[in-house]
Amino acid sequence: MRHWLIIYHSAEGQTARIASHIARHIDQGFRDVRVRNINYLKPQDLAELAGIIVGTSMRWGRFPEEIRAFITEHSELLNRVPSALYTVSLSAASPEPRRREVVHEKARRLAIGSGWHPRQWATFAGAINPAEFGPVKRLAVRAVMKTLLGSSEPTAVGELTDWTAVHDFVDRVVPALA
Repeated sequence: MRHWLIIYHSAEGQTARIASHIARHIDQGFRDVRVRNINYLKPQDLAELAGIIVGTSMRWGRFPEEIRAFITEHSELLNRVPSALYTVSLSAASPEPRRREVVHEKARRLAIGSGWHPRQWATFAGAINPAEFGPVKRLAVRAVMKTLLGSSEPTAVGELTDWTAVHDFVDRVVPALA
């Protein structure tokens, strides 16, 4: 039986939460949807695909090597089946259009540079919980927090993901990948 596959890499957990949210939204249409962390992906997961969605975080302007390697190694498969890409970055929540554009451009280069041409793209803001960070990372994140959340307090927590935008992405992806 053909199934939808959502593959993700999540550094802090928000990309995984978005993947699960997307799967629940797609599953409402009574489709077989599987969600896999890239690190636990099995060859049989890539068999009999109806469509594939790749989700990845972008941290400090970089995508995880696991995702880059997967896209490069499987670009033929990704082009053969209906596919989509979503990226998660705090910069996507920036009030500055240029910062948001940089995230889109880097995602485009990630895909196109490997020869993959996703049918749909989206970028979502992530979440931040600096209380979980060590002292060095907490200091580095303070400037980002000030820009994005209006606070540089190390205890501030920010859920920046626009869940309506995630639903809109799924509503675009389902027909495009059908």
